[in-house]
Amino acid sequence: MESLASGDPERIGRYRLIGRLGSGGMGRVYFGRSAAGRPVAVKRIHAHMAADPAFRERFAREVAAARQVSGAFTAPVIDADTEGEIPWLVTSYVPSLPLDTAVRQHGPLPESTVRVLAVGLAEALTEIHRCGLIHRDLKPGNVLLAEDGPRVIDFGIARASEGTAATQSVIGTPGFMSPQQVNGEPLTARSDMFSLGAVLVYAAAGVGPFGEGAMPTMVMRIMNNPPDLSSVPPSLHGIVAACLAKEENVRPDPGQLLDTIGDVPASGSWLPPAVMQGVQHQTRQINAALAQTTDASVATAVAPGAGDEAQTFAFEASPQPDPPRPTQAMPPTAQADTEVAGGDPAYAHLYRGRPAQPQHPADTPQRTDEREHAERERRRREEERAHRRRLDAERNATRQAHRRARKASQPSLWTFAAVFPLLIIPLVQIPLGVAAAYGWAWFSASDMYWGTPWYYVGVFAWPEGLLHATMLGYFLFNNLIGLSWLFQSLRSSFVVGVVLALLVILTTNAALVHFGFW
Repeated sequence: MESLASGDPERIGRYRLIGRLGSGGMGRVYFGRSAAGRPVAVKRIHAHMAADPAFRERFAREVAAARQVSGAFTAPVIDADTEGEIPWLVTSYVPSLPLDTAVRQHGPLPESTVRVLAVGLAEALTEIHRCGLIHRDLKPGNVLLAEDGPRVIDFGIARASEGTAATQSVIGTPGFMSPQQVNGEPLTARSDMFSLGAVLVYAAAGVGPFGEGAMPTMVMRIMNNPPDLSSVPPSLHGIVAACLAKEENVRPDPGQLLDTIGDVPASGSWLPPAVMQGVQHQTRQINAALAQTTDASVATAVAPGAGDEAQTFAFEASPQPDPPRPTQAMPPTAQADTEVAGGDPAYAHLYRGRPAQPQHPADTPQRTDEREHAERERRRREEERAHRRRLDAERNATRQAHRRARKASQPSLWTFAAVFPLLIIPLVQIPLGVAAAYGWAWFSASDMYWGTPWYYVGVFAWPEGLLHATMLGYFLFNNLIGLSWLFQSLRSSFVVGVVLALLVILTTNAALVHFGFW
């Protein structure tokens, strides 16, 4: 947890902020406390996103859906303001270690812990999907290892599903996105199951199923490579492999995963001793941070309904007497200030010799509000530009990854050039044709063939035997090579490869027709 920066608010709503927990694509997350001293996590939305009416509508819908998710498996939503100038969301703070931090500090988790993690995540997704949500960013950083079990957090990019699928842009974490999410296809809840399988591999191996790398590299691996499950315990290998299937209709749902794994032991700690010590240390730090915020000398009250601009009033322990009323002998303060400022010293002793300072127009509340508004607008425009640059970079990276993936699967022209002499010189065709002729003659003469037996005169019968075997070899070899090239080129949209493959097939069969093979 980091300290609050100079531009951070001291309060959001009725919640006092203590430190920063992190920042994401939607907003910044703070650690704070409620009026009763309970620890909370407060997410404040970025200003440029708050200015988007469509985002506000979606955010309000997601908050309403997230309130229905049980706190037994997640960090429950306890408060929110979706109508204020800057929307915010408050969830209960769970003393814990994020899965990525635990693995990075203490290494991969044992099999017993991974089994409990799998069951806990499946229960959490069951509850999330029941409320019509798709998480869309289930990753190790959004999985908390608490003393009583794993919790799923951060519904920041979850979208309430309408109908059977939620259409989305390509948003997520490389290495833990499903192929459908990478392609920007409409998502169903099975996309979260792919992410669950990737999280389990990370917990068991210390690295995701597709390794590490830049986003284009990860996208290509997700689309084309099988996952690396070598470190997954054998008892979980089958269910994890099913979760990581490329086709979403093959993946299990959370209920099927729970039925496959079954009950896990409920006695004793589910975490390794080193990780449990880290969780307990985190709990002590949170309690210490909460204790430091207590001030017995000042009672604080917050004006209700003030949102992010909540006003704080401080009442001293000793009440102050009411100021005396102005009389003829003591003019009102404004009048006395004017007279002293004008040079009349008649009442100077009442102000301890301090002359009144004229209020500069720049110091008026109106001018101050204008400067603050201009500064907020400047920051909002900068954040909007930064957000657009991030989106453009992600789109470009995705397009480049798709192009590289297609290019990687394209047949090479150099390979074609190396194979081309073999298509003309009968180094392969003669032995292949002789073997095929003898094989077909043997098969047609056996009991497995019901037709008329075919007789081959033999390779040494000149010229019929050798010529027939050579043409048969050209037919088999050249057509197989051409068809292989044709399918690879069609899959990768390689126009030059398609043209070359068709030329090989047409030329070979035209020559065979000319020499009387057909």
